[in-house]
Amino acid sequence: MRNILMLLSLFMLLTGWAPAGENNDYFDDAAATTLAGPDLVIAGDVATPGPVDVSRLPVRSVTVREAVLKDGQPEFVGAYRYDGYSLFDILRDVKVVKKNEAEFRPVIDLLVVVENAAGEKAVLSWGEIFYTNVQHRSLIAVRVSPVIPSHADDRWPVPTDTRLVCADDMVCARQIRQPVKITVLTSPHSFAVNRDLKPLYSPAIRLVADGQEKGRLESLPAAAGERVYPTVAYGHGMGFHGVSEIRGKSAKDVLLAAFPPTPERLRAGYLVFAAADGYRCTVAYSELFNRSDRAEFLIQDRGEGAKGGRFPLFAGPDFFVDRGVKALSEIRCVQIP
Repeated sequence: MRNILMLLSLFMLLTGWAPAGENNDYFDDAAATTLAGPDLVIAGDVATPGPVDVSRLPVRSVTVREAVLKDGQPEFVGAYRYDGYSLFDILRDVKVVKKNEAEFRPVIDLLVVVENAAGEKAVLSWGEIFYTNVQHRSLIAVRVSPVIPSHADDRWPVPTDTRLVCADDMVCARQIRQPVKITVLTSPHSFAVNRDLKPLYSPAIRLVADGQEKGRLESLPAAAGERVYPTVAYGHGMGFHGVSEIRGKSAKDVLLAAFPPTPERLRAGYLVFAAADGYRCTVAYSELFNRSDRAEFLIQDRGEGAKGGRFPLFAGPDFFVDRGVKALSEIRCVQIP
């Protein structure tokens, strides 16, 4: 036995291996469980719809602290590490065929809908997957292990089936179980486009929820939290735009009264931010209202007559500035049927 222990110690020394809980990786203290689920297909506004070949994809990992809504409040479920295939990797080589390309060519108004056989749907924005500072945060999980605290006897229930995991969500409303289809959709919302509009300006923002006007913003609420973000502006197409300090109000605080959360909106809702010249982008409802990473969208008030519009949107979670909509004139809150 002594010789065996000596050999094991030598092996650990030479390889750097340590048992679970005895190294500096605090997310591998429990055995991983393989999740059962069906195959995936890609559908919608793409050139080649069909099955997803996950054998060619890398396995990504995310760690999450999961909560669900109970009586309108988040209730902790457990902490997990999920391994799986990110939507970034799954959709990276897909050729998109935009239905509204003649009106609006940029892809920042696309939606991605993840659906299971029961018809449950979760909505993500294209920008949430491809424009963010941190990629691979939304994945189809195929393996899970609980993150076990080292000084407590807490044990979380272990999931058994595949699921969509959006790692930056505070409440896991978009965690569709056993997804079977990923659909790329062109935004159905049309706006008149005038790229030569001068001055580019809108004095107020029209707020519309499910086709009904909910009011107009002629100023930003005083109670909305103010944020200051130093930023290096970098566009997907034109590159470097300068270094500046963005000062604005939390878009979540500004819009919460007009677009209050519901379980359906958290799972399948999205917003369309449109400018006076027809420029627009989509943002998933949970992407704006349900974040756990403290990265926020901001709405600025630059004052009356400001060059570039009074109320611009700043996409704080994004690497690229393309979802920065100038001269906001309308915000629509919609839900996928």
